[in-house]
Amino acid sequence: MCLVCDGWTREEVLAQHLLAIEEQGWSHEAVEGDGTGPAFAYTIGLTRQDGHPEVVVSGLEPHVADHLLHAVADRVLAGHRLAAGGEVDLGLDVWFKLVGVRRPQRLVTAQEVFATPGHAGLVPALQLVWPDHAGLWPWELPWREARRVQELFGTSPWA
Repeated sequence: MCLVCDGWTREEVLAQHLLAIEEQGWSHEAVEGDGTGPAFAYTIGLTRQDGHPEVVVSGLEPHVADHLLHAVADRVLAGHRLAAGGEVDLGLDVWFKLVGVRRPQRLVTAQEVFATPGHAGLVPALQLVWPDHAGLWPWELPWREARRVQELFGTSPWA
């Protein structure tokens, strides 16, 4: 949830994330869409699992994004390792593809908590990419999702 939007200070937000990471192994943050891009949500703390990348999903309703991130985190915490170019079945009627994130600094809180100083110290991330209702991926034409827009945070290895 966007706790800052609810009047929390940045310190309170970070304290909540650190508490969640300590108690359940990870946390997540949702970022509201604005005029420049759709909403997205991402994990914070998966990097503590042997340097596993954080995971981001874009363009979905908050409760759907929350469900997907929980399913991914459960797998990672159980020892599964996800990688760019892979696919993942989260027990739904659709498979998701994993794309490496080019600019992981957009996952501000994950970087604030776990990155080391300097660009090389950024925490890596993967994007969980979903297909449209016709089964097409955002890099396939004509990808059309009438109700939602999915921003790609990386380049598809399939394009």
